[in-house]
Amino acid sequence: MDILDYIHWRGDLSFDERAYNEVDSLAFCALSYEILSDVFVDKTEMTLDEAASLFFTKHDEDDLKRRFTATSRSYEILKAMSGTKRFGSLVLSHYVDEIDHDLDLQFAAMTIINKNKWKCIVFRGTDDTITGWKEDFMMLYRREVLAQKKAVNYIREMIKDKSLMDKVFGSEIYVTGHSKGGNLAIYASAHMPEQLQKKIKRIDNFDGPGFRQEFWETDSMKNVLPKIKTYLPTASFYGRLFTHEEENVIVYAKNRGLLQHDPFNWQVDVDHFETRDILDKSSDEADVKVRELIAEHTEEELEGIVEAIFTLFDTLKIIKLADIMKVDVGGVLKALKELGALDSKTKKVLIELLGLVWDISF
Repeated sequence: MDILDYIHWRGDLSFDERAYNEVDSLAFCALSYEILSDVFVDKTEMTLDEAASLFFTKHDEDDLKRRFTATSRSYEILKAMSGTKRFGSLVLSHYVDEIDHDLDLQFAAMTIINKNKWKCIVFRGTDDTITGWKEDFMMLYRREVLAQKKAVNYIREMIKDKSLMDKVFGSEIYVTGHSKGGNLAIYASAHMPEQLQKKIKRIDNFDGPGFRQEFWETDSMKNVLPKIKTYLPTASFYGRLFTHEEENVIVYAKNRGLLQHDPFNWQVDVDHFETRDILDKSSDEADVKVRELIAEHTEEELEGIVEAIFTLFDTLKIIKLADIMKVDVGGVLKALKELGALDSKTKKVLIELLGLVWDISF
């Protein structure tokens, strides 16, 4: 059973009847990938039912089915949740969606409100834009990326207004995110004022990267550490990056390698995930190789490698992941020419990175 099956099966039970759980949290993460900018034009909040009605008035479902993106099925979550007792009356609030190619920024978040009982802050993970993926790679050499700053500001903006603070933070707080969104959930929580940190019930990180060791040693991080739980599919790659100090759970997911990162492949048993005791050998091997790769290069060298990768994408006019499939023979020749211009050390690392992805996926 996957998260869609869970929504269809549990949708008739309110949160009073069955409490908020880890599967709800992942479902909210999957929902956050849907682009709702044209829904939140004149309003800052509306029920999920209202949002779904507006969304499907503006978008043809046949067109949605033909989307070829890493997050193409997010509309299915919105559709499945709408009209249900459990999800339909939840209020979607303070939707933000920002992307800036010049600043290497991809950030999106929203807050889901269950009356005066709990609020869930959801940070979107990396979408299908190359800008989003570049920002992920920039974590290799930057202490803080712009999306992390935005996550902290998202919280701060909501607590500036006293009445808004009472509404959004007057009860239990859940913070969640998938992929980079999980990293942002932890980062933003660690930077909340201490009185708000006390209201946090749990922080869920679904296969999101960790942090440098020094970040875990800060006092603000120690305040929220017991509330963090990271969920990893058995072939996890992204969720193994950097250092992790928090509790983790290994989840059974269908498919192989990087495909397990997709929330729709995670398997559910009633109101929790199907778990496993150990990670796949391929995940462990990739983790060791990445750590060795990072240790062998300075931050300056890593920055040069990342810039080389994404300069190549710019040359090929690859803006979204789907554009990779459109590269023609001329594009391949141009790519080979670009690679030929790189110094041998950078070229070697690029090949190693591609090899890692290949090894864990096939």
